[in-house]
Amino acid sequence: IGGGYTGISCALSLSKKYNEEVTLVEAGHIGWGSSARNAGFCCIPPAKMSVSKMFKKYGKEETKKFFQNTIEGSNFTKDLISEYNIDCDLTGDCNYEVAPHPDYFQSIKKEADVYKKEFGIETKIYSQSEFNQIGHTGEEQFGAFSYKPGFAINPLKFLLGLAKEAKKSGVKIYQNSKVSKIEKKNGKYNIIINENKITSNKIVMATNGFYRDDLFPKLNNRILPVISNIIITKPLTND
Repeated sequence: IGGGYTGISCALSLSKKYNEEVTLVEAGHIGWGSSARNAGFCCIPPAKMSVSKMFKKYGKEETKKFFQNTIEGSNFTKDLISEYNIDCDLTGDCNYEVAPHPDYFQSIKKEADVYKKEFGIETKIYSQSEFNQIGHTGEEQFGAFSYKPGFAINPLKFLLGLAKEAKKSGVKIYQNSKVSKIEKKNGKYNIIINENKITSNKIVMATNGFYRDDLFPKLNNRILPVISNIIITKPLTND
């Protein structure tokens, strides 16, 4: 249930690697939700909390696992693009963290050092003039550091590429098919969509924050949606 990155990637993997019979249903069209409406950046860190605070709160080992999971996610995305030759405007091989004020430059130098020493992430530090030289001029940059892996994609092209491969591998995809009810009977699930019923041995709920409460009561209060905020400005001039 859910036709975003998680649902389609899971369906593709189950069908192709494990020879499962998979049906995928999506309430809207493929990519209706956040998977096609994000900025397309594969980047770190995966949280706003500083590394030092994570170390204090969760310990070094858990924090390292957290960052490693993010790095694996970026590499997995790039591997999927390569494996299925998905044309999704793959751009760049690193990301930059920029100091927006002179006082921030020393802190990002420390962060780059932590990334390298604690997590084994490849980093490079740029002074303000060095960052200018590679094309990142501006009145609000005072140096930066780069890290790998990091890249950008067209999010919808990537998603549609995955959906195409899922269909080729035998996944049945139904769009505009909103689930209204789920029943469990005799160890199997009945998924009700309008007047239709799908009987399944297992369900993957891949709806993120679009999950409807009481669809499957046991899941109530157990789902925490991942939130992404994008700031929209007035139309920008070419300058």
